[in-house]
Amino acid sequence: MSTTDLEKQPAPETHSQPSKFDKFKIKNNTYRNHFVAFLGEFFGTFMFLFIAFCIAQNANSYPTLKDSAYTADPSVFTANPSQVVMISFGFGFGLCVSIYFVLFTGGNLNPNVSLGLLLIGAINVVRFFVMVIAQIIAGIAAAATVDALYPGDIKFANAKSTAVNRSRAVFLEMFATSVLVLVVFFTAVERTINIAPLIIGLSVFVAHLILVPTTGASINIARSLGPQIIASKQGWPHYFWIYIVGPILGSLLAAAVYKILKFLNYETCTAADNVDFIDSQERLIDEAT
Repeated sequence: MSTTDLEKQPAPETHSQPSKFDKFKIKNNTYRNHFVAFLGEFFGTFMFLFIAFCIAQNANSYPTLKDSAYTADPSVFTANPSQVVMISFGFGFGLCVSIYFVLFTGGNLNPNVSLGLLLIGAINVVRFFVMVIAQIIAGIAAAATVDALYPGDIKFANAKSTAVNRSRAVFLEMFATSVLVLVVFFTAVERTINIAPLIIGLSVFVAHLILVPTTGASINIARSLGPQIIASKQGWPHYFWIYIVGPILGSLLAAAVYKILKFLNYETCTAADNVDFIDSQERLIDEAT
């Protein structure tokens, strides 16, 4: 038998042994991907909020900080700079670490980020609801876990300063949320940047520096809803709607700004500048030679 004949012979069939886990596999890739997204968003949001809630609980319970952000009257809010920075670090860098953990799902970890992605067409309606349900459940689970691990009442639920009225609080939440969502759009959607999780975490850190002394800092419905449900025995603040309406308006504002920039072909702005710069450099080189 010649070498050519050997090459023409069909390769023997190989039958791989079925895995014992095959019966648990989801045959439809769409359902499987949604399930993976659900798990990723749940674990990522739980990790983020667990870290943030623990640090916020510590900050608001620290005995040497006399001007506690949470007093006997939950409507009275006094911000100690040390507490503000500590809480801001907890939420900002807790988010950064958690996004790296679940990059395979996109790392939304925030219903308002997911809403923004839905509005610009980055995710579909089904994926949006899958993610939001996972995020809200994770927020409740994280709040319940921290409440079980720490003695006393929850001290990380949102509380608005009496110095800030409700309309101002809504606008503060709206603008801070829009900044976060726009940062996500331009670091993780328009172009993928390796340090996108760090930049997104820094935007949350800055937002908390602004909002903790004023609104208590939501910018994330899951972050506000989870602690409030677990602490419902303490009563719901009459202004809780601020933490729903403000961030939703922020997502809408961010999507509107993004669509306007896309309509105006913002990409050509810097591209044209780069081309002009390169042309000028080439002319200088030609003149020099």
